[in-house]
Amino acid sequence: SQVPIGWPVASNHTHVLDPNQNPLPPHQEGELWISGPSLGRGYLNRPDLTDQKWKIHPQWGRMYRTGDRVSQDEEGCLFYHGRIDQQVKLRGYRVELGEIETHISHLDVFNEVLCCVVQNKQIQHLYLAYTTLSEEELSQECLSDVRQHLQQILPAYMVPTRWIFMHQLPKSTGGKLDRKQLQSLCLD
Repeated sequence: SQVPIGWPVASNHTHVLDPNQNPLPPHQEGELWISGPSLGRGYLNRPDLTDQKWKIHPQWGRMYRTGDRVSQDEEGCLFYHGRIDQQVKLRGYRVELGEIETHISHLDVFNEVLCCVVQNKQIQHLYLAYTTLSEEELSQECLSDVRQHLQQILPAYMVPTRWIFMHQLPKSTGGKLDRKQLQSLCLD
């Protein structure tokens, strides 16, 4: 669904670009990039993240890539369609689900892991669905040890609050892990 988010603030410019940083015509979805004099210089003490998000475009100069998937109508009004990456908002924090999955998958007890955020009655829960190497559900004691380990390396809001054992994680017809299908399973 399309959610109108309006126009850029004065003196800034928005660009809807394809993956090769080429402009897209009206009504085509692409990534939102921002340029203009009020653009920040980067992330404080995070040169790696600055290099990922701030780029020099040959036509418009220094630009910020938002990671938002948008389209634009003929008048320049932007419409939000979701994220390009797996970043979500969880209790006011921006969270990259893939980062959580990477930390968890480095532990030797899991075969596959997949995270999603589900809202139940005004409360958001971070779910982790997992398969194990042995095809048996992990004991509560083992899961408690995993949670304690994650609390040492991740902020508290990034540690999953709900853990679901599955014999097989949901996959798309193309064979990729399907986060949306997991989300709908967690709502049931």
